[in-house]
Amino acid sequence: MEYETAALLGANLGIDDVYAIANMSRLDDDYGLDDIEMGVTLGLAIDAGVMDFGDSTKAIALINEVGQGTTLGRILGEGAAVTARAFGLSRVPVIKGQAVPAHDPRVENGTGVTYCTSAMNDHTAGFVLFRQPTPAEAVKASKQAQINTAVIDSLGLCYIAYFERAYPMEKVTEMINAQCGLDLSYEDVQEMGKTILKEERAFNLNAGFAPSADRLPSFFKEEPLPPSNFVFDVPDSEIDSFWDF
Repeated sequence: MEYETAALLGANLGIDDVYAIANMSRLDDDYGLDDIEMGVTLGLAIDAGVMDFGDSTKAIALINEVGQGTTLGRILGEGAAVTARAFGLSRVPVIKGQAVPAHDPRVENGTGVTYCTSAMNDHTAGFVLFRQPTPAEAVKASKQAQINTAVIDSLGLCYIAYFERAYPMEKVTEMINAQCGLDLSYEDVQEMGKTILKEERAFNLNAGFAPSADRLPSFFKEEPLPPSNFVFDVPDSEIDSFWDF
């Protein structure tokens, strides 16, 4: 079972029945839903009193309501941001209208920078597994991860395989040259990644996502996460400096 599925349809909802989680994930597939978005949305349904923590039967029933197009199902099917507005919830883990994945930015502050600055606030846009010592280092780590990931994605290579190998971009450059008969340098490939990020950024700006959208919800900065009791510690000014390249 994929990590995000187990985390957000399982632990996030207090559900420990692996068969129920698998059933929920299969229903998401059948109805064209995303496990991350649906897991966060159902978490908000718990906050709204629509279902109880740990109630897998109700969770499955709510996903089926989405498939059936009931009034409640249509609200939940629009995702976490719309569900929060419908029920008047203010503590909502979304960025740019999309649910935050299961890697908590309070611990993985570099991934938190990726959530803020990437085109669709996804951890796979530039995953930084370990907490960085300072905000500036969190921005630096996210930037490098996003540049590398943009190249990996554009080549059709497996992001997971190359993340697990610490982004061996020198070898990736050799692969590009061997496959395409080119003579690119490491720096050339890095510039390609930067260009991709800038084009994605331009698309978002033209679509109406102002720089002010590059922010985490405030509770990540205010509520410590046990047992480390970290909060997201990267100030807005450091996040804005991400694009200085």
